[in-house]
Amino acid sequence: ISLPHTLCCSWHLQMAGAALATKFLQLSKAQDGIALHRLLRTTETGSPTAHDLETCKSDDVAASIAKAWKEGDTEQGLEALCSALRQWSARYLAQPRDDPARWMLPPLLWLTSRPRQLAGKLDLSVKKGRYKEKLVEVLREQFQKLQREKVRREGALAVCCELLQLYFRLGQASQCSFLLAAVSQAGGGKALDLTVLPKALAVSLCFHWGKHCILDGNVGEAEEKLGWALANC
Repeated sequence: ISLPHTLCCSWHLQMAGAALATKFLQLSKAQDGIALHRLLRTTETGSPTAHDLETCKSDDVAASIAKAWKEGDTEQGLEALCSALRQWSARYLAQPRDDPARWMLPPLLWLTSRPRQLAGKLDLSVKKGRYKEKLVEVLREQFQKLQREKVRREGALAVCCELLQLYFRLGQASQCSFLLAAVSQAGGGKALDLTVLPKALAVSLCFHWGKHCILDGNVGEAEEKLGWALANC
């Protein structure tokens, strides 16, 4: 998810001076998922102020994000990100069943991808795959919860994308078959309509599904999925 540089600068100027929790609560109330995603990305560098840490106590997700920001690229930072993911997923699941709450997907995409990136960094200095394996367990739990709710299927697919990448990097590509079978079965026999998904999610899912098809020897389906991903990225 990206915006032209001029728009990003304008957004930062508008939000400058406000504490993380204030911004987070304002954007959540406005249901502005794209702006929330941009806000979360600002926590990937630098460090929070004392005011950020203090005001974030009013919101559990913001508090976990602020803690992760403070801890940086450490095990504690990863644990805080996983807490934020669990809390956001619970909030997503708690939305009315007749509300798809699609505005919550951009933050969810960040909350699933950022821990994967950090786990990869942490694994460079320890036993291979240690942190990625821990993260797999967290993501599996969230995938199962989201997958059970039909209206939250898009969220389950966001988690699925990150699980696929982790399985590839851990050398556990065989696990992808079970994961993708669950995705297919959730459709009740109907093919997944990629066109109704957020583009960033659809392209990522299609690409990694196609990659698995190659490893599985399913050349025809691999060509179809990878072709779609490349044509729409």
